[in-house]
Amino acid sequence: MTTLADVLVDTFRAELIDLIGYVISESLVDDQNIPARRSRGNDIVVLQSDYWDSAPRLQRNIAYAQLHSELVEARAYDLRFLDGAIVQMQYEFSEKSGGLLRSRAAFLPAPDLTAFQEQPDLYLLDEVYGDVIDLRVVAVPLRFDFDSRPTVAKDLHHPQSHLTLGQYPHCRVALTSAITPYYFMELILRSFYRTKDWLCTDDLPAPRVRMNKTITAREESLVHLGLPLGVL
Repeated sequence: MTTLADVLVDTFRAELIDLIGYVISESLVDDQNIPARRSRGNDIVVLQSDYWDSAPRLQRNIAYAQLHSELVEARAYDLRFLDGAIVQMQYEFSEKSGGLLRSRAAFLPAPDLTAFQEQPDLYLLDEVYGDVIDLRVVAVPLRFDFDSRPTVAKDLHHPQSHLTLGQYPHCRVALTSAITPYYFMELILRSFYRTKDWLCTDDLPAPRVRMNKTITAREESLVHLGLPLGVL
């Protein structure tokens, strides 16, 4: 019997497969892992790549450059872009409620662009990576987290859905809802992999799902970021 969770998991996975296939076809990445469905206990279903279970456990308080290096060495990513940036995505669902419980979507740019900046001819030929050789560029990691557990979410202090910038532990910019694979990847591609006159998202496969609103009234009364809401 197909459950609500089955439908949502299958929809998320189809969206991920669409996106991974697209960035491969556009030659934006040079390595990838494919997320798969797995069951945990009687109620939890996860959608993630193998590295979440096999990658070595990293120390919490280490330099970003070391963190990025160890993740790349362990192939602990779903996508690796040609400029060294990596993407991680993980989704956890409840069989009982049929909804999304937790998620994480992270964009971790290469911490040291010196190698690219010292060989600009390699990248000037490709406008998509033209910004990489700009000495003003600073690598800023982005992480979108969602956690609906009542023991974790706390109004204003820990929004159910939030964006963390630059790995700051207590940086939590409230979001109106959980971010789906499509809207996460669309943002990354449109923001960091484009040219002056061309958006590489123009031919991106269409989104398959939108999430319901989770932001609180107090969080919404302050600066926050909005996401498309409701089922397509």
